Amino acid sequence: MQALGMNTMPTDEQILPGMSDASHASVPEGCPSPLHVVAGGTPAIASVQAPGDHSKHGGSIKPFVPAVKRSVFVKVNLNNPEYASRYQQCVAHALVWSRTRLEGYYKAEYNSFRSRKQQAKSKHIKFDDSLKDFRDWLVHLGPWPADQLTVHRMNNYKGYQPGNLKWATKTEQTEIRKVTKWHDVNGKQMTTKQFAKLLGVSYTCLYKRLRRGWTAQRLLDSSKKNTGIKAWQFPDNLAYHLESQYATRKYFPQSRLEWYITYLEKMLKKANLVLPEEKSKQELLVTELLKAEALRDSYLKAHEEQVALEVELIVAALSHSQVTASGAADSGLAEQL
Repeated sequence: MQALGMNTMPTDEQILPGMSDASHASVPEGCPSPLHVVAGGTPAIASVQAPGDHSKHGGSIKPFVPAVKRSVFVKVNLNNPEYASRYQQCVAHALVWSRTRLEGYYKAEYNSFRSRKQQAKSKHIKFDDSLKDFRDWLVHLGPWPADQLTVHRMNNYKGYQPGNLKWATKTEQTEIRKVTKWHDVNGKQMTTKQFAKLLGVSYTCLYKRLRRGWTAQRLLDSSKKNTGIKAWQFPDNLAYHLESQYATRKYFPQSRLEWYITYLEKMLKKANLVLPEEKSKQELLVTELLKAEALRDSYLKAHEEQVALEVELIVAALSHSQVTASGAADSGLAEQL
């Protein structure tokens, strides 16, 4: 969203009462000012009654004092008279309305606020305490500017904190993201995801090894050990779901294929209990289990054949060396005689 118009940009003191030497907020019609100024220019909190909000004690509520200032995104777009008006009204609502009323009126903004808090928790990203109140979130980021815009962190290395957030389109977010990491693998350029697939390891495993300083050659040398059954990977449509569970396995040397067979057996037992009449779903599990078992047997058979071949090669080599040594001994003895 580009800023429009050339109106004089209002200052933080004009918009955010309760911060610095603020006086009065721009309040929508029918909503009394939440602050009054006492001697010396210091704002004092006055009891007000917001339209439609009533408490058990005569409808008097305590006005909200913001803990944050407006973002750079808001400052730039305040040049747009229409957006400036919406923002001032949004701040005025945040000052006197209850959280419940705000969440209902600013649904898009609240959904964004809630989803970002959930994302921060699930991905262990810091969510600044000063933004944990939805009213502060509104004051800092302002109302939803337009469709297709979502709240974005400008620096992925920082969390959800004042100064690092803005409303942005998907295109802008893609441009802001970290540059894709490329790796030179035997003269071919690969992304980390492609390299992980080539090595037969998970993306997380490869990422951690790269962070520890592993070179591409060391990774390639290490991957040579992953052959046969050890190189088998989960089906693409199940990998995201199963990799995390496989990482917590109790028996560490167990290959993914062996673990997958055990997992399918457990799921089949549960299906017999939970879905006793849905035979078609049980048959899908049975078919996949039989397929996995057949694949495991083929890997084991190929491994046994490889071991037998190696044994024969070693025995043949040792036999040849013994015959050679015996012949040399006999030749030496004949010369002595």
